[in-house]
Amino acid sequence: MKGSRRTRLWIGAVVLAPVVVGAVLVGRHGYDTTLLFADLAHVDLPLPDRRPGVEWEEAEFTVGRERRAADVYLPAAAVRAAIVLVPGAAEGGRRDRRLVEFAEALTRSGFAVVVPDITALRELRLTPDSVAELSAAVEFTRNGPLTAPYLGPDRRLGIGAFSVAAGLAVLAALDPESGHEVDFLLLVGSYYDLTRTLTYLTTGFYSAGQQRRDLEPNSAGKWVYALSNAGALRRQSDRAVLSELARARLADPEADTQDLLAQLEPEGRAVYDFIVNQDPGQVEPLIDRLPAGARADIAALDLAGRDLSGLDARLILVHGLDDNIIPFGESLALAEAVPPGQAQLYLLRGLQHVDRDFDSLDAWRMWRALQALLAQRD
Repeated sequence: MKGSRRTRLWIGAVVLAPVVVGAVLVGRHGYDTTLLFADLAHVDLPLPDRRPGVEWEEAEFTVGRERRAADVYLPAAAVRAAIVLVPGAAEGGRRDRRLVEFAEALTRSGFAVVVPDITALRELRLTPDSVAELSAAVEFTRNGPLTAPYLGPDRRLGIGAFSVAAGLAVLAALDPESGHEVDFLLLVGSYYDLTRTLTYLTTGFYSAGQQRRDLEPNSAGKWVYALSNAGALRRQSDRAVLSELARARLADPEADTQDLLAQLEPEGRAVYDFIVNQDPGQVEPLIDRLPAGARADIAALDLAGRDLSGLDARLILVHGLDDNIIPFGESLALAEAVPPGQAQLYLLRGLQHVDRDFDSLDAWRMWRALQALLAQRD
């Protein structure tokens, strides 16, 4: 046996020991869950694996009169459920390496997986318009020419969303036209109160008390938000300057951008002042100074102001205790906002927002979250 494979097996035995024991004790779904976990943890297990292979095809769906691309993953066996997967703000979009890996692993577990191209998220923008794209992807998954033959009325359909896309998933599940199609939501690193989340992201202050005081917010998050709001500016020159400034600070948080800052018009400067503010007491006044489009987007994307009692989908919420972009208190708040028993919440130490790094304690919690997901196949 080669050294690298021997090492992976040893690590797998140590990390997955409690998981394998749990699989034996739990029984149902346990074996499949353990294989899925091993895929995601990148470890080899000396266990028989008879899961199907993966068939992939590129497809198109329509949003109004516009066409959008999507990747469709189908198991080379019977489809047991379907899921629409959406990354957060990631330039890789539907081809993000982490998302592709997850899609393939889920497909081997019996899911038909559709990964739509959500344009704004690929451009690092968060906009309410993306809800319509996601709703259209849900409709395509249920009724599209590639997936419909495999999805009868008894097959469950869900949305899996990461980071800021989790809010879009909740809004799509509330959509009166397509929301009834959504049976479950897998949300990783979700927000609930958008103003509270932005307050933490810009100032490091989190009012709900569910965040470590020594955990500084990731500066990249606020510059991604600056990029998102560049599109709300009325002047093309202002949009270009703010985008360039935000990308410079994304590449180097200490970059000298004074020359770009001097070129910003009042609207662009209002966005910049909001991003760099460190006083929690100034957040709401600064939001009031944002361009009208930016304020409208915050209101439209906020979940805290909505009645979620009509949300039919089951929620599987996964959040990192050390998340320094969206505090884990947001998933706690979301779980509390839906009827009792509708949400299952899993808090992990080895999850950095949406990047995973399992340890032996988190292995069991993640295994349970994956088991809850696989249970949606029945």
